[in-house]
Amino acid sequence: MEPGETIEAAVRREVAEETGIAVGRVDYLTSQPWPFPSSLMIGCVAQALTRDLSLDDQELEDARWFSREDEQERRHVAFLGDWARNKLFSGRPAIGEEITIQGMRFSVIGRMEQKMSFGNYYGPDDRAVFIPYSTMGELFNTRYPGNLVIQPISGRFEDAADTQFRESIAHRKGFDPKDK
Repeated sequence: MEPGETIEAAVRREVAEETGIAVGRVDYLTSQPWPFPSSLMIGCVAQALTRDLSLDDQELEDARWFSREDEQERRHVAFLGDWARNKLFSGRPAIGEEITIQGMRFSVIGRMEQKMSFGNYYGPDDRAVFIPYSTMGELFNTRYPGNLVIQPISGRFEDAADTQFRESIAHRKGFDPKDK
């Protein structure tokens, strides 16, 4: 998130930059810690206003939509980071192949180009396997986040970021943002 940017605006900007998709309504779902102090990874569901993908080839090599059916039917589909794909497939094409996560089979539907950023708490995105949120609930407890960590772009924005985050979540979850 950029200074002064809402969660919803950040989702709209990031999706547009990386896929060319315009986004309307954005709903917060969950969050998890980021591997840096005062930071947070958020999960949202967004309404796509356009459908044509225009990929940023510095971020994504290939993509397809996680469809409504993927979510509703909790389909076992996965999107791989580049390192994960190389580790699992030794450089061979992975799209259309199957992987197993905790005994469940998943069909690979896309992969990310090599990228050294941390979009999840457990390591670089490059080493990650992404699956639909509804399917993730079959494997992990997604009801209650274990940690909430926020990282403003600069330390001088820490208080403002904390206030903005609390207000945003309080609005969605129905509590007073001043509660501790």
